Amino acid sequence: MIRKVWPLTVAAIALGIDVYVVAGVLPQIATSLATTVAMVGLGVTAFTAAYAVAGPLLFGRLTRGSTARAILIALGVFNLGNLITMLAPDVTVFLASRVITGAGAGILTAVATATAAAMVGEHERGRAMSLVAFGLSAGTVAGVPVGMLIGQDLSWRATMGFVVLIGLLSMTALTLRARTLPRLDTTARQPVFTVLRSSKTVPGRVRSC
Repeated sequence: MIRKVWPLTVAAIALGIDVYVVAGVLPQIATSLATTVAMVGLGVTAFTAAYAVAGPLLFGRLTRGSTARAILIALGVFNLGNLITMLAPDVTVFLASRVITGAGAGILTAVATATAAAMVGEHERGRAMSLVAFGLSAGTVAGVPVGMLIGQDLSWRATMGFVVLIGLLSMTALTLRARTLPRLDTTARQPVFTVLRSSKTVPGRVRSC
């Protein structure tokens, strides 16, 4: 099972690192872009906001035709955003790049988790999904120290280049396995954000016992 899922786990590691890697090099980025740490910190907010919205909105549309296409598009957007971050000449481009990266990451998380579950038998779905979650967690834990270590020895742009390298490795592996990726069933999915209107999740609509 691990042989099937490992490219998705590597993608999740890249995503997890990217979530917090910027936090470790905020002062360097601010100095390089001639701005304040607070302004650069908005990049984390931009990433998170795009991450939260892109997955629910675009998952169904992208996976209707081909799972491979959906996951490669998500990885492509994610890698492109990080590449623009690495080359950003000013804070405006930097913030825009974090929005692009966050959107790709949000879609990637949703598609990778669903694909991992669909690649194995029903009795192994929990383990497959946990491997993707492990990649996210491992990358998140490693994000700040990796960013600081590479940033101190080289530069914050090298830190972002490291994330791009991991993303490209995963993208290459998934491209080679594109024909083996299962098609995801999206026909039974409810409209986006329906859960927010459910009485089970909205406190004001919970029925009293």
